[in-house]
Amino acid sequence: MSVGVQNSVKNEAVFVFTALDFLSTFFSVLKKENVNIVSAAKLFESIGRHRESYLPIFIDIDVINNGGTIYSHDLEEGLSMLQIIGAVGKANPKFERIILKMHKEEADVFIDDCPEPYRNYVINFANEYLKETKES
Repeated sequence: MSVGVQNSVKNEAVFVFTALDFLSTFFSVLKKENVNIVSAAKLFESIGRHRESYLPIFIDIDVINNGGTIYSHDLEEGLSMLQIIGAVGKANPKFERIILKMHKEEADVFIDDCPEPYRNYVINFANEYLKETKES
């Protein structure tokens, strides 16, 4: 008679930090800094440049670098969702200029809702983005 070893498997949920999570927190940080318009091209370029440094927030977001042109279906979908809820607007259908329509109180809620381990990464990335855009 053989004695079987019973292995218990924990069923733990895995949290995925989505493009919507990133964008809602990122735009909220910018709104708190009195930024009302964001260049989509500069945002995508910044993500392409710093993706490896901020991998915990970008690991589950598909980012494509096509010969220097950065694109992401995930980020485009996140932008669309934020537009549906009225947090952002667009200057044209391509989202070349993203208009931050949220109020600062709403921005506080988005920031507070961001899980703690990711929040600091997004805030640091937003500060890096602001520094770069001021220098250019």
